[in-house]
Order: sequence, then structure tokens, then C-alpha cells
Amino acid sequence: PLRPLGDPQLVLIPDSISDVVPPIGETRYGIDLGNDGGAPVDYAITIEDCSGQGAPWLSVDRTTGFVWPGGAPRGIMVTVDATPLDPGTHCGRLIFTSNSVTSPDTVDVSIVVSEPTTSQSVGTLPPRLALEASSRNPTSEGSAIRLALPAPAPVDVAIFDVRGRRVRTLLSGSRPAGYHPVVWDGRDDSGRRVGPGVYFVRAAVEGDHVVRKLVVVRPH
Repeated sequence: PLRPLGDPQLVLIPDSISDVVPPIGETRYGIDLGNDGGAPVDYAITIEDCSGQGAPWLSVDRTTGFVWPGGAPRGIMVTVDATPLDPGTHCGRLIFTSNSVTSPDTVDVSIVVSEPTTSQSVGTLPPRLALEASSRNPTSEGSAIRLALPAPAPVDVAIFDVRGRRVRTLLSGSRPAGYHPVVWDGRDDSGRRVGPGVYFVRAAVEGDHVVRKLVVVRPH
């Protein structure tokens, strides 16, 4: 049967972001935009911190768009750049102004920037570059990985498909020596959830690299 026209209703999944991030570099998060109404949603996004001022450390890959009713959710990518932030808690919000009956809709962002590593004993440093899995594999919801970095260096950690195409950049920029958590939420750089199959996480550091295989299965 035809779906009757009705008021547009924007749905944001998730409606909040909360995480602990390293003190240098960018971390990305995906948000799905759905529409539970009967007419298209036309939206625009503004960004501010919790005091109502600008939040240059917080950005999205697009600030306007539309969502059709009853269709597949559209994804946006949210980027948090901790480089200019002091250690501690920082909060902001994404405000979606639209023709939705719920407008304005808000995604709250709460980020804790960890303290920089200033000193570590040699015995606690990783002996070599490595990627250590810290969650189940195969997975249907993404994966948690630990990067072992024996010395401070610029590092690039990314997900690739079996054809060698870059699917998602997870870490990019300088990192201190030590162990660094890396979380992949199972989405590509556009915020879309990837299909089942074999993927590879690759860490590249100054001419050296390591690769670990990840298998994504359909959720039950």
C-alpha cells in the first residue's frame, strides 16, 4: 500500500557521542540519519561548544542535506581533532535545524582528552610495531585493536578491502611510543556500514607496516 504523506520526523542514531581520545590527531564517528515521517526532511547543521561558542575541534563532512521518508538511513561523518585541546573533558553539540516536527534535534558530544605520555620506562615500551586484536574476530559490529608503537612517529592506521581500496582511516598523525587503542565501528569514511567480507587493518610507520585480517559477518 502507498504510504500517506505526513509530517517529516528526523531520527539520529546515535544521538550522543562520548569517548576518550588521545591528545594528538583526529578521531571519527558515524551518525545515521533516518526519517520516520511521511515527507522528506531538509536539514542544516550548526556546531557549538557547551557554552554556545564555536567548537573548531568538532566538524562534520557536510552541513546540509535531506533524508527521504522510509528509505535507508543516510550517514554523516563527525570528526574530533584533539590536537588543539588541553587534557580533560570537552563538550559540544551538533544542532540539526530542519522541517522535522522534532526540530531542532541535537547530538551531544562529550570528549575526554587523555594526558600525553611524558615518560615511560624502556621495559614497558613495545619491542616492535604490532597490531593486537582486543575483540572477537569475526565480528558483526566492528573491532577494537591495540596499536603497539615502539617509538614516537607519524602513523597511519586504516581499513582496506580485499581489492586494496582504503575503506576507513582510523588514525592519522604523530603518536607517542606506547600502546594505543584503535576502534573501528564497522563503517567506511562516509559513515556507511560496510558489507560482510574480509577486510584488513594496516598500520604504516616510516617505511614499516603491519597488517591484520578482520572478518565482518552479518549481524544475527
